[in-house]
Amino acid sequence: MNEPLSWQDFIASFPTQDLTENTQNTACRLMDLNHLGLIAIPGEDSQTFLQGQLSCDLNQLSDEHCLLGSLNTVKGRSVSTLTLAKLNDTVHLLLHKDLIADVSQVLGKYIVFSKASLEDQGDKWICFGISGKQATNNISKILPAPVKDYDISHQNTLHCIKIPGSTPRYIILTPSDEAQEAWTALSKDSVIVSSSQWQLENIEAGIAEVDATTKEQFLPHNLNLHLTGGVNFEKGCYTGQEVIARMHYRAKLKRELLICELEHSDGTNPSSAPLNGSAIQDEENHNLGEIINAVLFESGRIKALALLPKKETDENPPQRKIQINKREFNLNRVERPPYAINNK
Repeated sequence: MNEPLSWQDFIASFPTQDLTENTQNTACRLMDLNHLGLIAIPGEDSQTFLQGQLSCDLNQLSDEHCLLGSLNTVKGRSVSTLTLAKLNDTVHLLLHKDLIADVSQVLGKYIVFSKASLEDQGDKWICFGISGKQATNNISKILPAPVKDYDISHQNTLHCIKIPGSTPRYIILTPSDEAQEAWTALSKDSVIVSSSQWQLENIEAGIAEVDATTKEQFLPHNLNLHLTGGVNFEKGCYTGQEVIARMHYRAKLKRELLICELEHSDGTNPSSAPLNGSAIQDEENHNLGEIINAVLFESGRIKALALLPKKETDENPPQRKIQINKREFNLNRVERPPYAINNK
């Protein structure tokens, strides 16, 4: 009997399209989200423990509803952005896989005092995304599709989270030994695209993500978590709460999270998007802000979430030149995320 294919070999057998301006126009897109991983927090004190560590209100977590949040330092800087879900009656944290060790180390300092534990589930679960106008119909082949953003549905060992976006978007979570069957069912009416498409859709939805290059660099307010439900200001104390609350009630942000389009000013195509956390400077080398997340199209165009001065959101901002990593770019378009206050 032949040995079953590993997930990596199985996925490699499906032709995958790179990110282009046309991929987002397809009716249904399927993406392997192998950059994401899971930490399980089993134990009767798991939600009480996490309530004192994370920015979201664990009292709002249920079998039918997930939470967006962040784990922060005592100085209020985000170690990681997180999606919390209850899978098989156990709280799970969905985050960038390259932050699992960091998050486990931070939480591990305090969890020893609780009836709870930490378990890296990276090898036990597979995560993939599906999006597009026909995504809801496609999902219904294998389980009921949740209706509201961050709601979650379950069908035996399959779990589906609805994610905000301009077209329906879902994350599928399933044990590794059952993932291939679910993927095959969904792939029949989908175009297989790279995970850059998912990152693009996050950017267009204004969903900022922290990864290993930007851990402890940004406040939750820099990531708009106060606008997307990732920070609860009435839940009580948690790590970093004092700094985050002071920023919210007493401070005034000079920069805001914006969706940007960039291209090299010399017309050449970059080999990669700017790294998350890269500094943005004007032509006089004055610091303007930072790249939060960015993706590169085959055409050379770049789309990014960036922290920039609020004046950049004038109704008719002039095209301007900026510098990132000593390369000159044209800043062609700037807009607020679709949920933002005073969105133009």
